[in-house]
Amino acid sequence: MPTMSLLADYRASTSPTVLANITNAPIGKLGDADHAALVQLIIDDIVAARTGQGRLVSKDVVLALGAVKSLGRIEAGSRVVASKENMNHILNVAKDLSASNVEASKQAMRCIANAILLIPAGRDTLVELEGDEFCTRIYINEGSSPEYIFLASRLLFFMVHTDGPFISRVVRQHRLPSLLAQQIESLGQSDAPFAKDALVDLLKLHFSAVSKYSKLVGHDSGSGLVLGDYWDDVFEPTASPLIKLFHTLPSLPSDPLAGPLTYVVHALINIPVVPFAHLWFPRSPKPSRSSSSGTQSPRPSLDKAGSPVEGSGSGSPLSRALNLLNRKSSPGRKSPPPTGDSALRALSILQSILALHLPGNSDPDDAAVRGALTAKGVVLNEFAPPIVVLLTRLVAGDEGARTRVAAIVLPADLDRSSPLEKRDDFLGRCLRIMTSVYSPTLKDAVGEMLFVLCGSDGQALSAAIGYGNAAGYLYNKGIMAPPPASSAGDDVNPITGTRQTPAGPELADMTDEEKQREAEKLFVLFDRMERMGMAKNPIREAFQSGKFEKFEKKDEDSD
Repeated sequence: MPTMSLLADYRASTSPTVLANITNAPIGKLGDADHAALVQLIIDDIVAARTGQGRLVSKDVVLALGAVKSLGRIEAGSRVVASKENMNHILNVAKDLSASNVEASKQAMRCIANAILLIPAGRDTLVELEGDEFCTRIYINEGSSPEYIFLASRLLFFMVHTDGPFISRVVRQHRLPSLLAQQIESLGQSDAPFAKDALVDLLKLHFSAVSKYSKLVGHDSGSGLVLGDYWDDVFEPTASPLIKLFHTLPSLPSDPLAGPLTYVVHALINIPVVPFAHLWFPRSPKPSRSSSSGTQSPRPSLDKAGSPVEGSGSGSPLSRALNLLNRKSSPGRKSPPPTGDSALRALSILQSILALHLPGNSDPDDAAVRGALTAKGVVLNEFAPPIVVLLTRLVAGDEGARTRVAAIVLPADLDRSSPLEKRDDFLGRCLRIMTSVYSPTLKDAVGEMLFVLCGSDGQALSAAIGYGNAAGYLYNKGIMAPPPASSAGDDVNPITGTRQTPAGPELADMTDEEKQREAEKLFVLFDRMERMGMAKNPIREAFQSGKFEKFEKKDEDSD
């Protein structure tokens, strides 16, 4: 069917066939004016149908909303949906959670989600229409399917990214942290359709809400906080279910950070270590409230005028539902806390990631390795740093965790008979990453992790992995420490971190083959320093400047 006839066809008939044609047509070929007119015409018919009037019969409202959703995938259609009047009409359809309206309700939520994705101003409109009250009601309703939770989380995610006091309203008045905790616990144990999708969007919402709320209440006022420094005690209910989820979600050998686990890691980065050590590392004692200095104290929320807001009115339906939720999630009803060592779990996942994507002793900058990653759609520099950051925060915040992880990564009996950066293991991969040109974020994160494992001591890092491997990281960090006089043992070379071998013959006594091998070693060493940004390779410069050609010609003349 020609696309230009869709508007005329709908004006002539609202039959299911016409609505299906609109939904399935290549809508982008319709002119913007006709596109907008068609969306408005369908919305008007949906509103009329809900009052028993108009051209649409009630059973076709779902089809009509599907057509609006399809038309709303481009800006011309979404702009019509995002107007306050139209969004209010569609939100009213979504709010009808009766059994006979379930599909229409979900389609209406999808229409709104499409609109506010493309039209940011629509997010403010949804906030003004108190869309958060509806979405939190979805969370509270025990009969809400994972698909409903997914859609509500998507809408809340967009609303969180608005300016103003909205985030305080949804966090303090609608008690978003408690609702998130309940849903994380429930969805993490569910294998129902849409459960994993709902969990992913829920985790994205959690990460954004924590960051946005912490900024609103002033935790970043001029202090230069970065990823992982945002937190407020109001989100404490989410700590236990998130850490538990970190241990219970599977980490597959073929995809160690599959599905929701990636977003769990992102959410966990914001949770402080010290006040929640009893959850991160179950053998640790639970700190008293007075010792929870690693978190921020809750702040009162603000109304639209900037005044404190206490909470929902005690007589409102939402307030009664929230109070019921709090009673159901009281300490006596909570599920058991996590039981695993989170630092060792993070280390295990990171080991699996590097072994999978950097097999053997491959160089992360090798063209074949990068080509294989590209073929798999993996950008290691974006994919791996969060788990490295999480592991670093855990070992930096707990001495016991640092000791346990260091004993695995840098054991006292480490085999130093061959170059550490050539090893076919986790340490070798980390050291090769530290010289990577194509993965600068991962390079810095891995360097910081090893630095923290060595007690945040540059000399200790150099002693553990050799000054040659540590120098680039220390230089970029502004630590100009000289090489250690000795390394991990009296017979360990402080530059390479490997066992000393008996001195070879003097240059004059070397054969040509021995001289060539020594020259190759020097070239590799200078090449590594060049990749670290410390110095240019003088051998490469000599080749490029033609000096070696002069030497060769001189040798020929002397013959």
